[in-house]
Amino acid sequence: MDPAEIFELVVGMFLAVLVLHYLALHLRLPPAVALLLGGGALAFVPGLPAIELDPELVLVIFLPPLLMDGAWFTALAPFRRHLAGIASLAIGAVVFTAVVVAVVAKLILPELPWAA
Repeated sequence: MDPAEIFELVVGMFLAVLVLHYLALHLRLPPAVALLLGGGALAFVPGLPAIELDPELVLVIFLPPLLMDGAWFTALAPFRRHLAGIASLAIGAVVFTAVVVAVVAKLILPELPWAA
């Protein structure tokens, strides 16, 4: 892919991010939700070149701003009021998921040890 095409693609994606952010504000959605939906829709546009990113790069560059955006606009009073429920659901969901995955894995592969 030639550098001019890469530049045009980056500018186009930047404009798409701006439009999605504006739509999110207009529809009263979290911007992260609009960006995820827009990225999912963008994946089905025919003719776009396949772009491969290193997963570690994505975790370092793209995830922190999304988390920061969500944390920055969190209403603290309701968060503090519901902190016990949030924490219990977060811990409970992780434990429940781990148990279900372990049981299903054990049913599919009986020779797999529980520790795996």
